[in-house]
Amino acid sequence: MAAIGLLTVFVFTTLLQGFVLKVLWAWFVVPTFGLNGLSLAAALGLSMVTSYLTHQYHKDDRSIGEQVLYSILECVIALVIGWVIHLFM
Repeated sequence: MAAIGLLTVFVFTTLLQGFVLKVLWAWFVVPTFGLNGLSLAAALGLSMVTSYLTHQYHKDDRSIGEQVLYSILECVIALVIGWVIHLFM
């Protein structure tokens, strides 16, 4: 049962990260450089590639619940800060 819960959380946080990247890309990269918007699938792939290339291992003493909460808060905070900056463009 715990494995199904962890898999569900992993899928949810991955989708959330892809959604945030898609929105931030549309707000900043499209108008600045004139590039096309990203689909959710492209945003997920790009997010996974950059995570893979930039991942740094460090021992984490937080529980799994705290790690999940941190991942979700990180996405929400990035989206809120991006939205505020987008208002000034």
